[in-house]
Amino acid sequence: MFFRLMSWFLGLIILGSILSLLIALYVFDTYGKDLPNYSNLSTYEPPTMTRVHAANGKLLKEYATEPRVFVPIEAMPANLINAFLAAEDDSFYSHKGISIISIFRALITNISNYKQNKRPIGASTITQQVAKNFFLSNELSFERKIKEAILAFRIERFLEKDRILELYLNEIYLGMGSYGVAAAALSYFDKSIDQLSLQEVAYLAALPKAPNHYHPFRKTKEAINRRNWVLSRMHQEGFISASEANISLGMPLRVYDSRKKEFVKADYFVEEIRKYLIENYNEKSLYEGGMSVRTTLEPDLQQIADRVLTKGLNEYDRRHGWRGPIDKVKFNEEWKKIILSISEEYSFLPWKVAVVKDVKKFKAKIIFANDDLGFIPLEEVLWAKKWNKGQKTGSKVKNIKNVLSIGDVIFVEPKLIKG
Repeated sequence: MFFRLMSWFLGLIILGSILSLLIALYVFDTYGKDLPNYSNLSTYEPPTMTRVHAANGKLLKEYATEPRVFVPIEAMPANLINAFLAAEDDSFYSHKGISIISIFRALITNISNYKQNKRPIGASTITQQVAKNFFLSNELSFERKIKEAILAFRIERFLEKDRILELYLNEIYLGMGSYGVAAAALSYFDKSIDQLSLQEVAYLAALPKAPNHYHPFRKTKEAINRRNWVLSRMHQEGFISASEANISLGMPLRVYDSRKKEFVKADYFVEEIRKYLIENYNEKSLYEGGMSVRTTLEPDLQQIADRVLTKGLNEYDRRHGWRGPIDKVKFNEEWKKIILSISEEYSFLPWKVAVVKDVKKFKAKIIFANDDLGFIPLEEVLWAKKWNKGQKTGSKVKNIKNVLSIGDVIFVEPKLIKG
């Protein structure tokens, strides 16, 4: 009886194995056809950002279709690599493309998350993410996941593990317009990857799943919690000690606001550099070739030249009299829109746009689009003699009413009145 029962179970196991094999063969045959060619991954070079610098190294301009700085895997710090492995794929160096353990772990977790109305977690390995990012869409479907798994198996047979990880860390989108870890380090911390602290690499590793959900300014609490989870995972995996984890867990998240990134202002010079690079290296090289360009421009001398030129042009213009306001408006519901439009059109100029609200003999009251008020005394318009043909000017200004009237749209330069 015992042997008959054992034979029955053994038969079921063999039958199940055969069925599983047939299903696997069917899936591979059905979904493995016409998949993208992955052989170019061995020589793939992602589009990277070109940076143009002044003579002293300060940044003039960045050009990119996708802001990215490529870094080979051997140049990446161990803590950075380990943070992503702990957060995204702790069995990366042992699995063959997919992780059965991760799939079952995600299944159990997602059952619990479903009951608690929490968002589901994924079970994609780093190799699967490479397959998706390079060859597939973000469509949430069973078919896409199967194709992703098949591609992951094939990529694992074709590429070394380090090359797969290199592709992943240089390609992945990490928010703030940054592609790859090197660009993200610059965007979030204004540092190269070898300068990042432990808590900073943990934050970057917290971002792949949902960069906007862990935004450092809009979702600071969630960002810190996710960063701390990565630090805990790094400790669990033996990548860092308990004391290292505890020190970093207590640190605030200090992030550089890349929106305030400073560029040396030399627009016309930079445009000439852009045209030169396109002419000599082509447009694709400029926007995707990752060039590092050092120019002859000296920022201090450029500032002096800008200041002197602006001063000279202003003095020249004043010597030739007043040619009238930029525009004229009525104080109705539309006047602010007109002012804002003019301000945007002339945003390259150093002055502000204002409207004359009231005019007396010795003073004119002005208003800005944000409702701030100011005034212009007579001594500030003494230069504004009427412009006449033949580069001649009219008589001396003794009354502001001879220069300005209500509704005039003018450029002004704010000044502090002493006393």
